[in-house]
Amino acid sequence: MYVDSKTSILLQTCIALASNPTSVQPREKHCVRIILDSGSQKTNITQQLKETLGLKALARERLCMKTFGSDYDNLKTL
Repeated sequence: MYVDSKTSILLQTCIALASNPTSVQPREKHCVRIILDSGSQKTNITQQLKETLGLKALARERLCMKTFGSDYDNLKTL
């Protein structure tokens, strides 16, 4: 596979409003950009959005992530 950093890659994205449905206070809505990945098996949000919405983590797991064009695995605990 040939990967060139000068080649443009287009990703499906959209803008959505996110809120915490279990919030006791009036629900604040935050504008977020979403990457639409029909082949994804997981849904992730940033730590910043988690804190902004006042969400709690349901679980943590260790993942081995490898991106296109990379020769190295990246271990992360999410």
